[in-house]
Amino acid sequence: MKILDWRNRERIKITNNIMPNQILNDLKDSDIEYCVSDDLSWLPKNFDIILFKKNFLTEFKAIKCFHACSPTNLQSYFKDGLTGGNHEKNIKIFNNVFTDVPKNYRQKAIEEMGRGDEIQKTYFLCESENLIKRDGNFLIYGSEYLNTLASKLSHQRFSAEDFRERLKGRGIPTIIEVDINFSFLNDYQINNIINSSLSDWGNYYLGNKQLEELSIIVHEVLPASVIVNHWHPHEIHNPYNYGEWYIPKETTCSLCKK
Repeated sequence: MKILDWRNRERIKITNNIMPNQILNDLKDSDIEYCVSDDLSWLPKNFDIILFKKNFLTEFKAIKCFHACSPTNLQSYFKDGLTGGNHEKNIKIFNNVFTDVPKNYRQKAIEEMGRGDEIQKTYFLCESENLIKRDGNFLIYGSEYLNTLASKLSHQRFSAEDFRERLKGRGIPTIIEVDINFSFLNDYQINNIINSSLSDWGNYYLGNKQLEELSIIVHEVLPASVIVNHWHPHEIHNPYNYGEWYIPKETTCSLCKK
């Protein structure tokens, strides 16, 4: 099984290998300046997207992704897999962390937040650097759902406390590396991967250096077998405090020692 690693620019050459030569020549001869994934009208009219998709899915069977979190029990990931959001569990944690906050304020935050659509939904980026250098909030504060609830408490202005700060240090900031088989992804996600691969291919050969960042959202439970590695960053950029680098108290866990 060949795994699509978005960090590796060799994937551009693989895309080119399954691309008819005439398509590349037609692209270079056109007046196209930039290629985008959400509108493939820049592709030559004789391009066979159905055949390309078939060849792409023959070449690649899975994609490498990275999930940022701050778990208090990392072992649950290796036991139960990546299960996505759990509304009831999050509300229980929220009430435990903010038990000293009057119930009416907590309840208002919960009602404003609503249930959302986070059940069995897990977010990934296809490279890990931005999870440390840009989107460090997932590593520092953990669950985005809890983070937003804490923020809604602060917005009620009954206290000067930034309630998000209480979520710091609850767990160990962790990046989980997974290889996700395409069978776990819906058609929209697969088409997005293929379209983004096409736009990166086009931009590369047009001389545009900036390639697309790719995110993946999985709408079902992923088994623990998809996990291939994990690690704990030693410093993380905090997007809520520009210029601050957060230094975790712990950068190893019991699973690191095995």
